[in-house]
Amino acid sequence: MNLDALFEDLETQFETALAKANQTQKFGLNRLSASIAGNRITLDRPVLGSNFVAGLISGKAIWRFQPHRTLGVAKLTFNQTPLADVQTQDDIALLSESLTGRFVRYSLSGDGQQIRRGRVLQVMNALILFESPNEVLAVAIERLAWLEVHADDN
Repeated sequence: MNLDALFEDLETQFETALAKANQTQKFGLNRLSASIAGNRITLDRPVLGSNFVAGLISGKAIWRFQPHRTLGVAKLTFNQTPLADVQTQDDIALLSESLTGRFVRYSLSGDGQQIRRGRVLQVMNALILFESPNEVLAVAIERLAWLEVHADDN
């Protein structure tokens, strides 16, 4: 058996498989449903990140950021038509783009049901800086249980 011919054949098969994988159509998410702390939540047009999911709460004017670690099993519904390009973002980039200057409601992991409110000054590294009457509060993104932007607050 000729080793050069064998390697040529394997290389051809690999290139064919790689080309086929690149031609696979990508479908974006239309809806995500999950149970979080016993409550059912459905997000329309969700964005999936490496460690979060974010989207509009179905039927409400509320945008929600939810870390993966707080999700159990999620049911996904995909779009029927392929998307030209599916992009992913990290949590810091998404929150920096969408939160600055907005009033938000949020809860921290381990805080029970306490809901906090604040206006976001900026997202700096992995911290969200909130405006307070006398001081600036910094909250680590990794400590969030959830974060919401309500249309009627803004």
